[in-house]
Amino acid sequence: MKIQHLISALLVFSLLIIALPLQADEKEDAITYRVRVMKGIGSNMGSIGDILKGKVPHKNIMVNYAKSMNESAQTVATIFKLDTSSSKKNTRAKKEIWAKWDDFEKKSNDLIAASANFVTAAESGDMKKIGAAMKELGGTCGSCHKAYRVKK
Repeated sequence: MKIQHLISALLVFSLLIIALPLQADEKEDAITYRVRVMKGIGSNMGSIGDILKGKVPHKNIMVNYAKSMNESAQTVATIFKLDTSSSKKNTRAKKEIWAKWDDFEKKSNDLIAASANFVTAAESGDMKKIGAAMKELGGTCGSCHKAYRVKK
């Protein structure tokens, strides 16, 4: 009987040794993925900003950036769901995201709403509406970054 317990214990221990690196890889992969998605949102914001500042003459395609940003915004809560606060991988995500998940999720929903509002404004072509919606969107991004992202 003792040998069966020993074999069972060794099997459980072996599975733990195998599973721990897999979990670490899963967290590192999640961080890498999140960074890409968030940089995509930032890139869209930058492109829209360049258009609004008159740096580039692409007002006719601004709505494309707005829609892309809205689609990415809809994934934010999902891509942060996995708590990676114990990962050793470099990330600017604060541990408070998971400690204050309800607030983070609310801010994620605010981003979805603000980006949807921006899509509507961009589709209208009305620069006054676009400017106001962009200001709202930027404020929404900033409120989450202040609370949940480490400064550079």
